[in-house]
Amino acid sequence: METSKKKFYLTVFGLLAAALALSTASAVYFQKKRLEGELHLRALALARTFQHIASENLERRQTASVQIFLDSLMADPDLEEAHLLDLHGAPVVSKLRHSTSGAFRLNPDLFSQSLKAWTPQFADVKEGESRYQIVYQRAWSEELSGISTLGVCYLKFNYYRLDREVWRVIALELFMTGLFVILVLTAVLLFSSQIARALRRAFSPPELYARASKECFGAE
Repeated sequence: METSKKKFYLTVFGLLAAALALSTASAVYFQKKRLEGELHLRALALARTFQHIASENLERRQTASVQIFLDSLMADPDLEEAHLLDLHGAPVVSKLRHSTSGAFRLNPDLFSQSLKAWTPQFADVKEGESRYQIVYQRAWSEELSGISTLGVCYLKFNYYRLDREVWRVIALELFMTGLFVILVLTAVLLFSSQIARALRRAFSPPELYARASKECFGAE
């Protein structure tokens, strides 16, 4: 009997753990995808705006307005760096969130692709333990002779806040999962004990039940 009860409890625990693990993994996955999608859309919007400002000012050979614009971009909490690059990949105007960010690192492949593309070029990179999303967006002007490439807009976003939010969701899901498992197992133990007692009474011979009652409660 004890072996059957142990098997029953282990089966219930296994099914609960599997279902809750699947639920937790799904919740974390979709939350991560939602946050990454929001960051991607924000990066796309900023890259397009940066391209418009840079194209107008580079055409007039003015960079002061671009610098002001880059200063305002730092209001985005995930933006680490913003650079306006010349046709050789050298920064013309720059803005860094941290002065210790180090020298600008050009991605040659993405830079070359951006010089030929109309849409922003995205890539995820890892530096040490940190993850970043970098964006290269071509800046151009329309002339009578055709399209003239003026430079490339570069943005670098940090995944730190996003990853921290994902870990917060994981911790919360694990806490809620553990609490739910404990409550369910407690309920199963209580109800299974009551059901087992009721079944023993229902299927025990009347004289055995009477004898057991007499031994427990004494003669009337």
